[in-house]
Amino acid sequence: ISEYLEEPIFDFLNGLAKRNDILDMVWVFFAQYAIFLFGIVLIYFVRKDRKLLLKVALGIIITVIVVAVIKKIWFIPRPFSDKEVNLLIEHRQDSTFPSKHAAVAFAVAFGIFLQKKKLGVWLLLLALGIALSRVIVGVHYPADVFAGALIGMIIAYSNNKFFLRKTK
Repeated sequence: ISEYLEEPIFDFLNGLAKRNDILDMVWVFFAQYAIFLFGIVLIYFVRKDRKLLLKVALGIIITVIVVAVIKKIWFIPRPFSDKEVNLLIEHRQDSTFPSKHAAVAFAVAFGIFLQKKKLGVWLLLLALGIALSRVIVGVHYPADVFAGALIGMIIAYSNNKFFLRKTK
């Protein structure tokens, strides 16, 4: 995302915070706790499809490792480190880029989407909600969640291709 777009998009999304207590609770839920819904989905909907479960679990592990490596190599301060933001949750001052929440959410959602389209669409919408909420609550820039989403989807897609090749 161009730096000319980054600030206005961040300001717009983060400007949605601290306007309404009920909406703030929704943003916080999506930013901090909605990621756990993917675990429930894996346990409830995917547990019978062991190959898909293994594929998604491996995708999560690879995604977390890739994001950790990028964060170590490329430090970018969080939005609240540089300026005044509407901060709704506490977060440590580690590197903001890329968003691990967005990466993992999209790795799971897209990994499932590649096999189960209807469930996958709902999970992609949930992943989008998680990604946007991370900007709204003030802990990520739009580029962080965009990069995280891209990383998660690339890993899910690659993982899917690898598994298809291995099982033929």
